[in-house]
Amino acid sequence: MAVPTFRRNIPIKNQQIWKTEHMKQNYLNIFRNLENLNCILRYRMS
Repeated sequence: MAVPTFRRNIPIKNQQIWKTEHMKQNYLNIFRNLENLNCILRYRMS
């Protein structure tokens, strides 16, 4: 019984890791978009 539960736990951990990495990538993309918007606004204001 220990082996199937162990096998079931591996994908759950991988999913959690994947979700955290996915969230990190989303936040990085959001920050990049904000930086791009700041550059565009500065360029238009000047």
